[in-house]
Amino acid sequence: MNVALAVLADYASVDSLNKMTLVGIFGVWNPPSLPFNVPIMYVAARFGFEPAETNSTKKIRISLHDLGGRELLNVGPMDLQVSSSGTTTQNVEANVMVRINDLVINKAGMHKWQLLVDNDLKAIITMMVNPPEI
Repeated sequence: MNVALAVLADYASVDSLNKMTLVGIFGVWNPPSLPFNVPIMYVAARFGFEPAETNSTKKIRISLHDLGGRELLNVGPMDLQVSSSGTTTQNVEANVMVRINDLVINKAGMHKWQLLVDNDLKAIITMMVNPPEI
């Protein structure tokens, strides 16, 4: 299993052909003040699975941590069905996107989104929150 893509975005969707659309990929916030409310954002990832991993269920968990390592948000675990499209000799890609509503950011500094598959850390997405300008 590998992580082909892991991003934060203003919007994400997947169509019927499993094609992901991402709009407004970001990694830095410049809030006017703190605390700061993010009304809507997405955490999106594309996982690649080996043929031996097809026809299985993986548990996905996404969490947000501050600079000190304190967990601020936890989403999941969610079931991800890894299924092949007829052949078991090819790698399988699976898209995951999670809509985050009303995220409150209290402190400036580096934040980390952790993506875990079956409780194994597979990717970290960094999110820098700059201090407000005075």
